[in-house]
Amino acid sequence: MSDPTSRPISFEREGLKLGAVTLLWLGMAGWLDRVGNALVPDDWKRHVALQTFLMACQLTAAAAGLALSFALLRHPREALALVAPRARDLALAALLAPAVFVGAAAVALRIALPVLLAEARARGPHASRENAGAFGRALGEGSLLSTLLWGVVLAAVTEELLFRGALFSLVERVVRGPLAALPHASAARTAGLAAAVGAAVVFALMHGDLGGGVGIVRVVSTFCLGLACGVARHAARSVVAPITVHLVHNTLALGQARGWFAGASPPLFESLPLPDALLGLAALGVLLGAGGAALSVVLTRRAEQARALRLDP
Repeated sequence: MSDPTSRPISFEREGLKLGAVTLLWLGMAGWLDRVGNALVPDDWKRHVALQTFLMACQLTAAAAGLALSFALLRHPREALALVAPRARDLALAALLAPAVFVGAAAVALRIALPVLLAEARARGPHASRENAGAFGRALGEGSLLSTLLWGVVLAAVTEELLFRGALFSLVERVVRGPLAALPHASAARTAGLAAAVGAAVVFALMHGDLGGGVGIVRVVSTFCLGLACGVARHAARSVVAPITVHLVHNTLALGQARGWFAGASPPLFESLPLPDALLGLAALGVLLGAGGAALSVVLTRRAEQARALRLDP
């Protein structure tokens, strides 16, 4: 029989190990590309595409983070939320993801608009493209297959494992400690909200590598995406749900950058310069998601009533 007095020590050690894993993982995710760029000889750089280099950095950081998690943590799958979500949670995440993209873009453009207009007046209409630099060119002009792999699949999976996996669990654990006196449900909600906001802030700051108005758009939209992914992680208790939101979001961002949704007519809302196809997709997703959620509630209540009738003598 285990000694109960050892549990707080074990819990504290596990939290410290999770903190160490998370900080090392964050460091690798934030600096590996810069270190690699400094170490790789210039002759090699001419033969390696930017997307290939960034994919190598993504995979290396994620592999190291996962290896540390499984080597040091007692329950790595729980810490990283590597559990299968309920089908309805996954479906809801996919349906609401277009609305997340549209909402994040609307908020980001509204905040960055004064800077974007000032840059356009001072430097011409191509100022935003210049600020986007190599990242913008890779997203809009690189090989479609490579861009899908780098900017959609790998970005969503590797970033969510870190931010809504390890970092989310760390913040949740830290906040949950002082809330021990609260009811379990209240403590869980508070810690989950804090983890969603905290992970989203770090997520946004680590995407602050572009200048000017484009940089503001990227940081703000990334924060909004991170917040939505945090809510999905808390609601589903699985990292697969935020990965789904992130995948759909990045796919739509890629399509927007490449003009997949562009129409012949001007946008329906002049204050929100997004194609009508994107707005319609977001509205449809919200309607289907709300309808599915309502149907799920009705079916659950009917099942509970039927179960109560069977048990009633």
